[in-house]
Amino acid sequence: MNLNYWLIPNNLEKFNAIKELKQNSVWWRNKLNNMKIGDIVYIYITKPIQKILIKTKIIDTDEINKKFCIELINFLDNNYFSFDNLLRNGLNGRIYSNMHINEKLLQYILKYDLSDDEINDKIDLTEGTKKEIIVNAYERNSMARKRCIAEYGYNCFICGFNFLEKYGEIGRDFIHVHHIKSLSEIKEKYIVDPINDLRPLCPNCHSMIHRKKPAYSIEELQQIIKWK
Repeated sequence: MNLNYWLIPNNLEKFNAIKELKQNSVWWRNKLNNMKIGDIVYIYITKPIQKILIKTKIIDTDEINKKFCIELINFLDNNYFSFDNLLRNGLNGRIYSNMHINEKLLQYILKYDLSDDEINDKIDLTEGTKKEIIVNAYERNSMARKRCIAEYGYNCFICGFNFLEKYGEIGRDFIHVHHIKSLSEIKEKYIVDPINDLRPLCPNCHSMIHRKKPAYSIEELQQIIKWK
């Protein structure tokens, strides 16, 4: 199945999609006719900031009432997804309504969207089956993520940053999970060990660790920070 990628606006002052998606799936009004189950939907926050902050997927549609239901994949927080950067890399003007993401903008977003290193909704801990999408991604595992965080907590394993301490309630339970061995290098299924294979990282450290291929090790990035 070919996925489509969409961009939809959200004014947090009128409807807090961040809060709602942390708790439940959300029904959204569909102003387009060709959105389908499985499509990826990025949510662009119009107020109080202007950037993409949320990645979701469509899990249900209601054609009669022209609505679609989305569930959270991951929160995204880096400056690559600010309005100015999106505008320089394929966005055509302001985001006033639901829009299909064009090829140039999609390639830019996927380049900096590290949520494919996050873990989705399989029950067993087997990961590694490639999906047929624009980039090579892998099936992920929410149980592995939970076990990793239960072991290491929500502090970044490299710099120690904690989103709850910095942002209050909006930052509760937010952290990226990094695979020490990049799954894009794994060509067959393997059994994930959440304690040995995964580490919690803040988005900044997660972005920096992937600045080269193969990625920096945890220890290498810790040393870079130590000597700055």
